[in-house]
Order: sequence, then structure tokens, then C-alpha cells
Amino acid sequence: MAKSRSKTEASRRLVVRIAGMLCLCHGAFVSAQPVDAVKAPDAVISGSERTLMFDLLPSERCNFGDLDAVLNDLRNGGDEMRLQLSVEAVGGATPKVFFGNPLEKKLSEKNMGTYRVAIPSPTEPTVYGVFLCTVKADALSKEPCSKQNLISFEEMSSPYRVSTVGLTGGKGEPYGGPQTVEPKVYFAQFLIGNATGFSTIGADTVQGGGAALESLGVSKTSADSAWPIMQKFSSTLGSLPLETAEERLQLVLPYFSDKKCNFSPGKK
Repeated sequence: MAKSRSKTEASRRLVVRIAGMLCLCHGAFVSAQPVDAVKAPDAVISGSERTLMFDLLPSERCNFGDLDAVLNDLRNGGDEMRLQLSVEAVGGATPKVFFGNPLEKKLSEKNMGTYRVAIPSPTEPTVYGVFLCTVKADALSKEPCSKQNLISFEEMSSPYRVSTVGLTGGKGEPYGGPQTVEPKVYFAQFLIGNATGFSTIGADTVQGGGAALESLGVSKTSADSAWPIMQKFSSTLGSLPLETAEERLQLVLPYFSDKKCNFSPGKK
């Protein structure tokens, strides 16, 4: 049975009124499965090239999700807005940012993409943030995702919520979205890298504070610096954990699908 997300999950729930009924819907908490319990408590990604593959993985839900916010912002932002993935060393004295290759295809619920990120092998255990964000076109592969606007899921989704009447097949229209779209972060999760590979960092480790990071080999100075950053992004966004599949990492991005709801649009 999948665990529910902490308090952040509650803020991501969407109440939809359908023909006088209330449907309280939310996404499930899916955790990465351990691969090597000796080297790390979570999934291990290794490889001599240190080229990490990040797949964008859509996931149908009966509620507005991360992918809906991304696609709506890209549509409203037009040619000025680009989607970007960055992997950033967190807590180190010298900021290190590694950008994924820009996606060539247009993003949609059925047409996702894969980012490749080349990262030098760290000389000591290092925490990395995996961020998905939008940036201005002229800032692509220049400005780190962590420097973009950070707002809650509730704030980023509210301009795009569908009106009650429109949802039930009446004359209501979906909200048009914000007049201007600002670059923002949609997804944030974390890895720990060392000489043997990269491992996902689970929610328990994030909640465990700097001491939990130290138990994974991170220096106290880096752990004390990294943990507040991890906590800030985790508590604000509540992103689903990174999945792993055949030494690839997957960013799970929920999106609304009426097939997952117990109603048929247009019917009462």
C-alpha cells in the first residue's frame, strides 16, 4: 500500500464539484525500491561515464498535477518560455550546476522526453538536487533551476483550475491562466553521489536532517548547508520521489485524466 505524502500532500488535493457531489482526489506516494542496501538506503545508479538519464514520466490522476502546470505555463509563455532540467550540487562551498540537453520535441501528455546530464565523478559524497523548471529562452542552460521562482503547488495550479460548470458540460469555461507566466520550479528531488555511483535520497533522509546525510558519508559542513535547501524545496513542492528503471531515473509528473475519475464529463 503506497504511503501518503506528508502535510504537503494535503495542500495538493483538489476538490472538484460534480453534479452536486464533492470528489477529494490526490496523487499516490510512490517510493523508489532499494537496489543496494549496503552502499545506500535507496536506489543506486552507477556507471563509469557518469552520464545520468532522466525520463519524464507522465502519470494519470483524477486531479490537476505537476505536468498540467508545466504544459499550461509553456503554452501561455509562448516562444519566451523553455523547459529545463538541472542537476545541482547542494551544500558545497562552490556551486556546481549541470544542465540536461534541451528537449527537441514538443512536450505533451503523450509525448514526453529524456534528459541526459553528464556529471564528473565526485571526489567525496555530495548531495545533488534534481530540478525541473521553466526559464526564459535566453537563459536556457545558463540559469540554474534552483534560482527560479519557488511557489507552492496550490499557487501554481490555481490559475488553471477548471470551472465547475465547465467540468459538468455546461456553459462555463476553463480559467485562462495568468496574464504573464514567470519562470518557476515544478519538481525537486535529491541524489547523493560518490565514487561508486548515484543514489536517490528518500523522504525519511530529508526529514532526518543533517545527521541523516552525515550517516551517508556527507561531511558535517556540507550536510548542515544542504539540508535546509532540501527541506525548503521538499516542503514547498512535495514532488513525487524519483523512480528508477534499468539504471535510468524517472521524474513522475501527474496530470489530470477523466479516466481516473468516477464521472463522465457532460453527464449528470
